[in-house]
Amino acid sequence: MNPHNKTLLIVDDETPIREWIAACVKHYPGISQVETARNGEEALKVLRRQPVDIVLTDITMPRMDGIALLRQIKEELPDITVVIMSVHHDFEHVRNALKMGAYDYILKNEITPDDLFAILDRIIKNQAHLPDVKETAPAAVDPIIRAQYIHSLLADPDQTIQPEDLRRYKIDLQDGPLLVLALPMVPETLPEIDRELNSHLHQMTFLTYGKTRLLILANCDAGQDWVDRLAQIIGLVVGSPIGCSRLKPGIKDLLPAIREALAQCDRQFYGPSGRLEFPARSREEEKSIKQDLERMLNQVVEHYRQHRCDKAIQEFQLTLAQLEQFLIQDVEYIRDMLAMTIHRLFIGSKTLDIDNKSYENQIQSARNLAELKRVLDPLFEQMAACETYPRPIAEAIAFIGQHFMHSISLVDVAEAVHLNEEYFSRLFKKEVGINFTDYLLNLRMETAHSLLMSTDLKIAAIAEKVGISDSKYFSLLFKKTFDQTPSQVRDRQ
Repeated sequence: MNPHNKTLLIVDDETPIREWIAACVKHYPGISQVETARNGEEALKVLRRQPVDIVLTDITMPRMDGIALLRQIKEELPDITVVIMSVHHDFEHVRNALKMGAYDYILKNEITPDDLFAILDRIIKNQAHLPDVKETAPAAVDPIIRAQYIHSLLADPDQTIQPEDLRRYKIDLQDGPLLVLALPMVPETLPEIDRELNSHLHQMTFLTYGKTRLLILANCDAGQDWVDRLAQIIGLVVGSPIGCSRLKPGIKDLLPAIREALAQCDRQFYGPSGRLEFPARSREEEKSIKQDLERMLNQVVEHYRQHRCDKAIQEFQLTLAQLEQFLIQDVEYIRDMLAMTIHRLFIGSKTLDIDNKSYENQIQSARNLAELKRVLDPLFEQMAACETYPRPIAEAIAFIGQHFMHSISLVDVAEAVHLNEEYFSRLFKKEVGINFTDYLLNLRMETAHSLLMSTDLKIAAIAEKVGISDSKYFSLLFKKTFDQTPSQVRDRQ
């Protein structure tokens, strides 16, 4: 095949997506012809009447979806390279597609021209060097998809690991004695950790797990006593106790080993001994406790915005104390919720002079609950010195809080507090520190983030609930505010 004369077929039921990708690909020199189709059925008609080299297809489409199309292509036209477009919550479909022979995947809601060109470069290079070889696996496994694979397995107690899945996701373990380490992510210690482990372990795979932790999966021929000593050594390297599974006999015990290491790592957060036991809870019970935590933190923000600073501090400190009773095993969720609460306190505050990013970093790096409480002590001191807003601005903030889920404007709020629009705009900016539009947007985005974390509502429904009718526009605003898409936030639950 001529490497500079490829035909690409774009399959997606959304016309703007098809047209946007087609427009991007026109600037790519390796593609000479672009065809489009609205679903799998239309795509098959194109494929049966003319040669196509590469198919880029969405998963969810009417009439025939991307998975069914992939299956048909592999049966009829196995030399065609198929790339799947997905969103984050499509992970199970992506996993199935990779098993069925999809070359790779690309995230539809984050796609850029550079992403497209990079994957086309890989495909064309592969086809040029291996023209007669049927492609049966992705050229590389993105760390995100590998992490999602592990997350999906851990979320379902009935899931099992198959050796072929490990190979597909580039998790290089042999079916023999193995262990798992879970430790804080401290990048500068990785070379030393690697040196320590390489002398005793083999077939190692390093996986990021969330924002703050690293999983190390490895085969090991030593005994349990040596494993315990190794965990102590690595703990000294990172400056914090780590989680280490017991030595397991084989791959069938990999998931229990991962859970064991993560649980031990999480226990260190509540106390240095790590001896406490997490209560046995169902997923619904755990979700209910997380919702209780969220309600308490929402109350902190509400008290503060109503200038009941003493009550806000009291509620915040009570929440921190309650964490020892909640014993939520998902420590990263706790860190995220506390960081978000501080962000919400900071937004629109008149006198809270804090480095919001610095606090977030300190929260994420706090090794245990006691250290986390010490991080927050200076915040409580500043909250205690909070000044109140003039009455019209306090009334305006309360009005916005009651009506932000509807279409409200500066004029509406100014009329509600009986002030001239222009004067109110200047006064609001002077007292609150940001203009009305930014304040309203921040409130909507904070509320949306909270709903994503605490409910199962669809993203479009959440957009409606915070007063934004266009879900795509909502996603753009959300990404700009949090540097994460709504799907990425939901996937972190």
